[in-house]
Amino acid sequence: MKFSHGWEKFVSDHGIEVNDILVFHYAGDSSFKVSIFNGENCCEKEGSHFASNTSSSSQNVTCSSSLHFKRAGDNNGLEKTSRTRICYVFNQREPTEEEKERAVEKATRFMNTKRYTERENKIPSPPMLQITLRPTHVYRGFMLTLPKKWAIEHMVHGSQDVKLQVGDRSWIVGYRLTKSHNTVVHYFNPNWKRFVLDNNLEEHDSCVFELIQKGCLSVFNVYIFRAIDEIVPLTRSSFRP
Repeated sequence: MKFSHGWEKFVSDHGIEVNDILVFHYAGDSSFKVSIFNGENCCEKEGSHFASNTSSSSQNVTCSSSLHFKRAGDNNGLEKTSRTRICYVFNQREPTEEEKERAVEKATRFMNTKRYTERENKIPSPPMLQITLRPTHVYRGFMLTLPKKWAIEHMVHGSQDVKLQVGDRSWIVGYRLTKSHNTVVHYFNPNWKRFVLDNNLEEHDSCVFELIQKGCLSVFNVYIFRAIDEIVPLTRSSFRP
């Protein structure tokens, strides 16, 4: 069988991303319970959802999205599909160890100088966080994990949208919590990928996140310190696992 009408809305409603893994548990009467896992670390995303076939007469399931699906007999057999994964390929040269260290040093110096200046001027210093980007942040997976201790101390409890600002531009990105191996993972996703691509972020770049507003829509100023100053856009690619 295959899902047709309603699939696009189901994907949108539940923040399903490329490379995510979906497990469909048949609940009977043309209904499914869907478990959604992050494709990079296999952590289950927030919540499990029911999807029902709206052509069925059953109305005893709760669902936020409805799907129409066709059985094999409706189309003279199953359609064969091949699964591909999307990733992005960097086009820059590999930075030297010195360049990698310099990006981190610039970010650390920026944080220390800002805190010192604010302290000297008796201005409250917003919480700041420095993260050096890895391949799973910028080439595949596209999920930025936040240190648990920092997130618990400074973020609003529970999932929400946050605003990331770079200069006069801004992006709305999801802040999510997922249980994994008896702990809770705090991360930015969905829409983190859009932020990465629009800002041409690369592995080894160092970002400073300054939380300037905490609330229903938390706001961060983001400062980018690049390992290589020259910007070369990433190239989209696909492969079969």
